[in-house]
Amino acid sequence: MKKRAALLLAVLCLAAALMPGCKRTDGERPTEPRPSVEVVPPETDPNALRVLIDFTTPGSTSHADHDVLEDFKKAIAEAGGPEDITFEYVFFDDSCERDSENYALRGNELTRVRTEIMAGKGPDIFITTCQPEYVDPVFKYPDQVMSRRAFLPLDGYIENAQFMEWDKLTPAIMAAGKNEEGQQVLPLTYSLPLTVFRKTEVEHTHSQDLTLFDIAKSDNPVSLLFSERATEFHTFWMDDDRFSSAFMELADYDTETLAFSEEELKEVIKTLGDLENRRVSGEFDNAPSYYHSNLEVDFNFNPGDDMYMADKGGIGENERITLFPLYSAQGGYCATITSFAAINRNTKRPDDAFFVLDYLLSLECQCSELYANLTFSRAIPTHEEAMQKRTKVIQYHATEGNKPKAWYLPKSNFEELCSLRDNITSARFRTELDKKLVNILDRSKFLVGNEEALDREVHAAYMEMSMMLGES
Repeated sequence: MKKRAALLLAVLCLAAALMPGCKRTDGERPTEPRPSVEVVPPETDPNALRVLIDFTTPGSTSHADHDVLEDFKKAIAEAGGPEDITFEYVFFDDSCERDSENYALRGNELTRVRTEIMAGKGPDIFITTCQPEYVDPVFKYPDQVMSRRAFLPLDGYIENAQFMEWDKLTPAIMAAGKNEEGQQVLPLTYSLPLTVFRKTEVEHTHSQDLTLFDIAKSDNPVSLLFSERATEFHTFWMDDDRFSSAFMELADYDTETLAFSEEELKEVIKTLGDLENRRVSGEFDNAPSYYHSNLEVDFNFNPGDDMYMADKGGIGENERITLFPLYSAQGGYCATITSFAAINRNTKRPDDAFFVLDYLLSLECQCSELYANLTFSRAIPTHEEAMQKRTKVIQYHATEGNKPKAWYLPKSNFEELCSLRDNITSARFRTELDKKLVNILDRSKFLVGNEEALDREVHAAYMEMSMMLGES
């Protein structure tokens, strides 16, 4: 009995060191299975290649999603890859409240997966999104997971890739998945906040030097305005999480500290709040037509609906457009990675696992329905030739008759997209810090002019984000 108690205590100590919220003092994590830890994975072929899927997009995993994954599995086999792939899902239902029984099911699944990984086991492949505004993701802070050596370094495999074209994957995006050990994570989709203008009304040369403060002082600072839109039924805001990109980096995950100061946060709030007061006073009523959007597969899609046209500033689908990014306080503009793939460092089948990722990053796959599940109108593929007329991206949520709808940009607008992404300064994974930052920035218009409230709210938000990071 004493031996069992001692063994249980050892296991609990290991878990405490690796679970979010706890630190290890030696900076390492075990990669070999511990025989004393009994982990029970889902009922599958124990020798199968396990692929963990977590789209975490609104709506539970559907039968259509299952069909898409089965098509993906078939394509892998036909390309000469492994045939014994087993997909696993992390439960997600966006209709569940956080205190509901169904919501707890996801927590149980995450605990199971994380426990397997800590025990030196777990799925061979991870395909997951970074959208913490919906639920806790499998990996809260991917940068930390890389530093804790949970993912397999891929440089040697990439050199011998059969399907992916590394030189055609957006460099600034792929660099976010790399650390001192090399490429560990393969970003699949990314986004960045935009203001869209008619090309005939606004021309813009994308810059890696312009700052948020430069734009605020310019003749046309509407890219920094809040986006209130009135319809026949109600008035609503359309800012989503775009203002989190006001900072190029949110955290230093090695030191577990925020990458900006309270004073820097206050300066951004004052800038945004002053502009909002000017907007309310009517100063920008004669600004060129524009609308705010995230860079996404259908950001220029289906403007036929009257309400949609009002939201989009009256800019039509076939008009030439200017994509104006949200510049950061530090200069340049930042993209956020919304989904990625990685291989478990503990896998016993690294070659087969990479075959799957290799095909996943191919142009053919990035234009398929599988990627539509990953993009979910929130992001675009990483392959730079996707989204042209000859390489249409399939959208699972839009149909023509009974067929999925193909999406692409007209040539002139695709060239505008190329210019935008060629000048991306850096990229980072979207985390829960983005959402918390937006919460305080959204209150800019109410805090400017009240120095006491501004200091209090900024300090509270800053401390909350610091605590979240320290508990990771």
